[in-house]
Amino acid sequence: VRTPERLPAIEAQLYILGYDRGLNDRRYVALMPAIAWLPLAGAAVESKAGTDQGPDFFDVDLQITVPDGWLAAGPGARHDESSTEGRSTFRFNPGAPVDGVAVAASVFETYSFDAEGIKLELLLTPGHLRTVEDLSDARDAIRERVADLVQEFAEAGLAYPYDGFTVVEAPNALRGFGGGWRLGSVLSQPGMMLVRELGFPLARFDVPFRDESDYQDHEGGLPQAKLERLEEFFINDFSGGNLFTGAARSFFLAQCSARGPGREALDWTLDELGTLMMSDTRGYFSAHLYSPEMNAKIGQVIQGHLIGGGGGHFADSLIEVFASSPEVWKAVLDTSPVDIDPWDDPQKAIDGLSLKAGTLAQVIYDDLGFEGSAALLAALRRDFIGTTFTLDNVVAAADLQDEGLGRMIEDLLTTTNLPGLIGQHAEAYRLPDGADGGARYQLNLVVRNDEMTPGLFRVVYYVGADDDQEREESEPLRIDAESAVRFSTILTRPPTGVWVHPYLSLNRSNFRVPLAEVDETIVVEAEPLEGVTMMELEIADSDAVIIDDLDDGFEVSEGGGRSGLRLGAKGQDDAELDQGLPVEEFGPMPRAWSRASSATAYGRYRHTLAWMRKGKGESSARFTGAVPQSGVWELAIHLPHKQRFRVARNWGVWKLAIVQGDERHEIDFDAGEAPRGWNLVDSFDLESGDVTVEFSDETTGMIVVADAVRWTPIGRTGGEAGQ
Repeated sequence: VRTPERLPAIEAQLYILGYDRGLNDRRYVALMPAIAWLPLAGAAVESKAGTDQGPDFFDVDLQITVPDGWLAAGPGARHDESSTEGRSTFRFNPGAPVDGVAVAASVFETYSFDAEGIKLELLLTPGHLRTVEDLSDARDAIRERVADLVQEFAEAGLAYPYDGFTVVEAPNALRGFGGGWRLGSVLSQPGMMLVRELGFPLARFDVPFRDESDYQDHEGGLPQAKLERLEEFFINDFSGGNLFTGAARSFFLAQCSARGPGREALDWTLDELGTLMMSDTRGYFSAHLYSPEMNAKIGQVIQGHLIGGGGGHFADSLIEVFASSPEVWKAVLDTSPVDIDPWDDPQKAIDGLSLKAGTLAQVIYDDLGFEGSAALLAALRRDFIGTTFTLDNVVAAADLQDEGLGRMIEDLLTTTNLPGLIGQHAEAYRLPDGADGGARYQLNLVVRNDEMTPGLFRVVYYVGADDDQEREESEPLRIDAESAVRFSTILTRPPTGVWVHPYLSLNRSNFRVPLAEVDETIVVEAEPLEGVTMMELEIADSDAVIIDDLDDGFEVSEGGGRSGLRLGAKGQDDAELDQGLPVEEFGPMPRAWSRASSATAYGRYRHTLAWMRKGKGESSARFTGAVPQSGVWELAIHLPHKQRFRVARNWGVWKLAIVQGDERHEIDFDAGEAPRGWNLVDSFDLESGDVTVEFSDETTGMIVVADAVRWTPIGRTGGEAGQ
């Protein structure tokens, strides 16, 4: 294959995924399903009209003859059949249906062992054995980990169905993605996984462990550290070589699959569920991922990952960035997964399914746990092995595991409805000391769901502060449609913060619920509460008028003139927009008003804000709302946690203006001294009707943040009303 000296960026990125659908030369043979080397089972045409009945499954009993000294990998374990002069014949009969057959053959070095009667094998070319040598002292730990996984699945009722699983090296020239709308990985095949030559076979696992003394105190020592690095290597493979995703597919989707409306969404959900069971993380790959924006997205993930403390898997952070943009959310809220036409816009379909179907997989996994998830997949595989199932079948099977889960699955896949969670009230107080004399503190949190779709969430709370701070979280909590629940727990130290972590919801992200500091001098004689209680849904009336940055009453302007929500920042005509403002989460301070999210920002469901760097007073953000009656009204503005921004220490005095009719009152507000939450500005004598609060970009600091404003009535007209 001849390639030009220079390739456009997008083509160069795709080039690293390989270009040959199959290989057949003197050194290596790869017979992939796409080249139809084996008679196809069923139609060779993928439907574009939503009538696809899913793949055709079949049993296979295959003999492969190769030159002497060669080995072959195929579906399941390789069995020696016969040898003649100059040739060897192997047989593959995996013992369960498959949805395709791939065979790879070459001169390989083999490493194998048995686990629960299953042959597990690694095949590498002789020149690429350094990786195995680098991991040699972790060999026992790796074997134990793999055997434990196989046993864990079997004990949960989802035993591995084939007689073997082979990981085999493949040349870089072999194309790793298939056709169709998804352009998904073809490296994962029933009973086998191909790994790229430039991936695992040539990975430098020796580099992180040059100084072995660094791992003397690591739990499990150096072997465990190498095992963890190996697992992270495959989890973070976004070129289609995630071994956990590939192995999980052989447990379920290689034997049965969905059909009918929502087939793509169902298969995506169950595929991700299997990956979660295998690795506690989600998988993500499509050749569509290799777009011109790929490097910028990865840079954003790295920056956000580091700012966030580096917790969790990098893979999960990357999935979140690619699949949770405002554009993807808009598509998800406009079209249900069963109504998506993936051929219309494949990239949008992939991102939308990753967001909704992928998060649904997380909902199922966290709700049922490993054993319940295995029981769900095992029931479907038992009843539909070698054939297909429908959404109704999945809903019924889910309800058998946890009543009500099926309704949630059906709602999320067939409608655009989502739950919307609000932290209604949080309180903490000291209880009488326990029988052992230890201090006890009560934490109560009331969360309500104002929408007509049930949801799932966790409560995360902190005790202590700074280096002594500890994080705790609840189990997943179910909340019904239009209902409220109270979460209660007893702590040995006073809580310092409480957060709600929704799954798939209109909130889109986690949010903080205000919690007053515990007064240690007051001991409340109350019955200790522990657990979750259903509460009556109460929506408190309020006279306050609140305008948020996502409300219709919010707008920004440039050059002193009103322009409504901008269609992009200067020089950013193609910038990603969130309700008219460009998104700037963790990059440099924007030179024009941009939108960002913050768990400590105000918001009904979404917690966002508008921000920009210091300007010359030529640009402003305006909050306009209608006060229903004339009188004296207090103005408060909401501030997020300053640590959300790099310039936490550079908040200065902001220029505010209150405008009603021809009246204009200008105020200096010291944001540098103001804490997070609501901050009183002043009181004003207002007439009924519209009133505007204007934030200028002029400041003595480096940043201006427009989050939300609140007007609260405190009296009728008459008397002094402030500045």
